[in-house]
Amino acid sequence: MSDTFKKIKEELSVYYPDVTDDELETMTKNLITFFKLSAKAVYAAKKAEPPLSDTDVIKSDICKK
Repeated sequence: MSDTFKKIKEELSVYYPDVTDDELETMTKNLITFFKLSAKAVYAAKKAEPPLSDTDVIKSDICKK
């Protein structure tokens, strides 16, 4: 187990004291998976957005006025 995994598991055990060790491991794995997938989704969405050109920035500034 990684140090991060242990820290998350320890933190979850504080919030959920009646949960078994197996359940804590499952919760920790699910939480880590959730954040990995979320980060990948955000990265993919950012990568898919067309980059703004200088004229796009100027147009948006003019429209605000």
